[in-house]
Amino acid sequence: VRAPFSPVLNMGRDPRWGRTGETYGEDPYMVSQMGVAYCKTLSNKKMLPCIKHFAGNAGHNGKFGDPVFYSERYYREYEFPPYEAAVKRGGAKSFMMAYNTSDGTPCTQNEWMMNKIIKGEWGFDGFIYSDGGALDLVHKSFGIDSSQVQVVAKAINAGCDFGLDNRVYFGESLKKAVQQGLVSENRIDESVRRILRQIFTIGLYDNPYVDPA
Repeated sequence: VRAPFSPVLNMGRDPRWGRTGETYGEDPYMVSQMGVAYCKTLSNKKMLPCIKHFAGNAGHNGKFGDPVFYSERYYREYEFPPYEAAVKRGGAKSFMMAYNTSDGTPCTQNEWMMNKIIKGEWGFDGFIYSDGGALDLVHKSFGIDSSQVQVVAKAINAGCDFGLDNRVYFGESLKKAVQQGLVSENRIDESVRRILRQIFTIGLYDNPYVDPA
């Protein structure tokens, strides 16, 4: 595996959350240090760690992917520091967005988080993708968008470069979004560049397998 879906840098602040056991605890400094060490080690071995799930993935009632209503101050003081450290000091080049909504906006469609914070303030030049089934949640469970085309158009325009959706959204639906003028070809090109840059950097086309030793 050259691109593992880890580390989990969520704050383990609610034991009711089903994935608390995968976290490094509830202290932003501790989580930051662990995330940097993890990402730096894998990056040095020509692997592509994925930092996740951004952000605020544990709902206020402890449920996985439920809505959250955190303030910007809370995000910047508790949720964001481990991810920022992983990018700036750990060399992380891929992000996985969380399932939940933040103040009513799904993280997979959150322009503030992806374009303004991750790619803007932090200067992240890697790629961002949605978690498996996340776009389906927006369409079928959250009831925010009435079509798959709308879902993927909002997501990619907000900064999401790829989706773990079996090419349902980042496939035919994205093609229709381009045809309908909802997404520009330049935006597609940007995502392709971000993904290919990392594939070439880790040498995936030249040497697709990790040395088992």
